[in-house]
Amino acid sequence: MNSELFPTLTEVQQKWLEFAYLCLLLCFGIGVLGAIQFKWGGLEVAVHHKVYLFSFVGGMLGGWAFDTKWFYRVIAKGRDGQYKCHWESRKFFWRFFIPHISALVALVSYIAATRGLVPLIEINDNCPSSAFAASFIIGYFSDSFIGVIADKIGINKTDVGIRPGAENAK
Repeated sequence: MNSELFPTLTEVQQKWLEFAYLCLLLCFGIGVLGAIQFKWGGLEVAVHHKVYLFSFVGGMLGGWAFDTKWFYRVIAKGRDGQYKCHWESRKFFWRFFIPHISALVALVSYIAATRGLVPLIEINDNCPSSAFAASFIIGYFSDSFIGVIADKIGINKTDVGIRPGAENAK
């Protein structure tokens, strides 16, 4: 049976492709952190730039962890049918972009929080490890975090043109 998105790939081949992508993305994230933190290759980064880079990579790795959790659930399908997930090749781009979107959400949220625009959290804006930790959590829960922020600042679904109940319509 061929995958819907990649007609030349079988379902198993697409799973291996996505597994390889997740492994490469993890290595990239760890490599960037190592290069910045340990000055690999003579890389010198000022602390204020390091904080933003750590925030971005932290958010990406948070999104990676979320993506990998769902990849595992779909592949493993849980013990004794614990998870009711099944493989859907059409969700490839959703799975592909989760870490990247999470990185952007985390970085912008980190900047907004350190400038006092997000009343939910306080983050030390000169500490790379705080930036990484906060952004990892924000990246992992990026969808929920955006919803909480929207509620906190008074934006509801009708303000952005979504009709109540429309999200459940098919």
